[in-house]
Formats: sequence, structure tokens, C-alpha cells
Amino acid sequence: MTGQAAVSHLAVARRSGRWWAVEVPSLPGVFTQARTLDAVEPMVRDAISMFLQVAPESIVVAIGVEPPAEARADVEEALARRVEAERAQAAASAAMRRAVAALAHMGLTNRDAGRLLEVSHQRVAQIAASGKPAAGGHRGRG
Repeated sequence: MTGQAAVSHLAVARRSGRWWAVEVPSLPGVFTQARTLDAVEPMVRDAISMFLQVAPESIVVAIGVEPPAEARADVEEALARRVEAERAQAAASAAMRRAVAALAHMGLTNRDAGRLLEVSHQRVAQIAASGKPAAGGHRGRG
């Protein structure tokens, strides 16, 4: 940048046929389109820079994407379920850490703890050593 302050704008992308139609509500008259969402940001940055007559590098763009109406409910449900799954995984990881600690405190070997928890003894050792989330590793070996 050449001493210009960054200008931030929100762009809204909506599906229109085979294209993403994009508008910048804060700048009436600034529209563009792109075939893919990956192409939206540079297209918007160029459109804004031409409209405002500033360097494209001085523009910060946030992209809001509206799912197509026909798929909106499915997209919203998928996103909500992903959040639920992430919360469940975090809870499972915390429970796994507590179980590994409790079994180790009782003097069980990593192999025995692994059999009880349906993970490998190596995974039990990792959980015990790191104190980090116990994601994955549910292989059913001991």
C-alpha cells in the first residue's frame, strides 16, 4: 500500500443461474459476478477499486454468501449439525482425557486402558502425555 488506509466493504453473493451475482450494499451500483465463490473476492476488489479509484490492495472485502433458496434449509441444517458434532467431539475428548487419567490413577496399563476405551495403547499414551484433546484414534485395538 502507498500510505492509503484500508477500506473495508461487505459484499453479498447470491446464486443467479450458473453465476454468483455479487453486490456491495454500501456502494450502490457496484455489482460483479463470478462462476465460483473462490473468484468472488478478487472480482469484488477490482470492482470497488475501479468505482472508488483506489488501489485494489487498499480494499478489505468480507464476503457474505446466501445459499440458493432451494438448498437454504439443507445448508442451514448441515451447518447447525456440524456445530453440534464439534461440541459432541469436544465433550468426547474431555471425557476420554478424564477416563485415561482415572484409569492411570488406578494403575491400569495403557494396553488395558486402551482395551477398555476401544483405542490403541499408543493413543492412550498420547492422551496421557499431552493432555490435549483425544480426537480420533478410536480403532478398537488394545
